[in-house]
Amino acid sequence: GTDMACDAVRAGKAKVGVASCAASQNSKKRIENCFSYYGIRLIYIDCTTAELGAAFGKSEAACVAVTDRNLAELVTGKCERSGKDGWNLCYHHRS
Repeated sequence: GTDMACDAVRAGKAKVGVASCAASQNSKKRIENCFSYYGIRLIYIDCTTAELGAAFGKSEAACVAVTDRNLAELVTGKCERSGKDGWNLCYHHRS
């Protein structure tokens, strides 16, 4: 997840990133450095890496990059409604 997400960011395809609060500190640092450098919004949600991976058809993922504009808007909207009908957020990492 982390390598593919950073590849999408570097290729200019990522619209937003979603990361697990349970990701390791090393993964978080790599993810934050990459997303910040390229100015891509990164959102941490309160889930395990297994839960995040399962949502995207993988066994585990510390981070996913959303490359579809419409899906990115949906993800961002869910985060803005956090706690209501949205996701439980740990924090936003602003670039």
